[in-house]
Amino acid sequence: MDMYRLLIKAKNTIYLIVSRVRKTAKVAFGLCLLFALISVPSCEKIPKQSHPIRPVITETVKYTTSGPPLVFSGFSKSEKMINLSFRVKGLIEKLPIKVGEKLEKGQLIAKLDDHDYILELQRSNAALEEALADARKSSAQYKRIKALYESESASRDELDTARAAHEAAKAAVEKAESMVELAEQQLSYTTLIAEGTNCEVSSKKSEINENVDAGQVIATLACGRKLEVEIAVPENFIAQINENDHVDVHFNALSGMTFHGYVSEVGVQASGGTTFPVTVVLHDRHDELRSGMAVKAVVYTENKDKKPIILVPIEAVGKENGHNFVYVYEGDEELGTVKRKQVTIGQLRPGGFTISSGLEPGEKVIVAGLRFLQDGKKVRLLSAKPSFMKRK
Repeated sequence: MDMYRLLIKAKNTIYLIVSRVRKTAKVAFGLCLLFALISVPSCEKIPKQSHPIRPVITETVKYTTSGPPLVFSGFSKSEKMINLSFRVKGLIEKLPIKVGEKLEKGQLIAKLDDHDYILELQRSNAALEEALADARKSSAQYKRIKALYESESASRDELDTARAAHEAAKAAVEKAESMVELAEQQLSYTTLIAEGTNCEVSSKKSEINENVDAGQVIATLACGRKLEVEIAVPENFIAQINENDHVDVHFNALSGMTFHGYVSEVGVQASGGTTFPVTVVLHDRHDELRSGMAVKAVVYTENKDKKPIILVPIEAVGKENGHNFVYVYEGDEELGTVKRKQVTIGQLRPGGFTISSGLEPGEKVIVAGLRFLQDGKKVRLLSAKPSFMKRK
């Protein structure tokens, strides 16, 4: 019985110890949790994550009477392209020229076999001599009959007959002389000579011992000191192009180089669908320039009414809730802030929108880097508008 009581007492003691241990563990856990919460710094003390300052490109607003720069594709060509051909037919006997060769004045370009034309000239000369002989004979006969008529030894009919024969003989001489002249010309047409300077052979389309017809092109010459560019202008832009408009030309083969010129001719009839040919004369020459090179031409047009306008690129104008806006850069040459301004846009032109209100000359409109902008955001000024779109 005593052993049983001792076991019950031991059991109760163990329960009491376990209960106290649990309470102690809960208190300890609570204290640890409280200590952890106190140890965590407040949100105000967490350092803010820094964001990079984004770069932007700007364009200074100004009034201008200039129209938008229009960009077209085209190709270069010589000032004069001459298609060479003989004025008579025949067999090519000589063709000493080579493609790319620069010709000197008086240099032989091509020659036909002239044997037949020499024979024709000889026949014409013989016919002329015969006509001259007949003319001399008829002239003497007419003088003799005239003298007899004056002495009343010949009739009026005999005099008229002699006069008619004399006049016919003179006409035959004139005809024979013209035939000789024609034969000489035909013979001269069998030879092609370089008549000027600054010409080079662009292409050769015939060979020696080839029979050619009169007017058949045998070679093409590129002549002139100046190089020209021909551009194709769509019908909706042709009315904005005028003679003497300034043009900057960029050759695909000569990157980084700009050549200056002016519009010399504006086509009045479409060619190749709905485009009109426009010719640009270059002021500059370069040893690497050749006819047929691909180009990009920037034509700087003028407003026909000369009314000052403000023009901004399309990518600079945004729209929200039915209102148009732009971002204006305010700051120095390196860092600044963005200011959003509501604007009223006008006509859409190839170079952008005309702005009727909301902008003033001198303000810097952001034209690139708008995607992540907002009012008051700090930005870094990167550069100005690409130089190839600026007026020279």
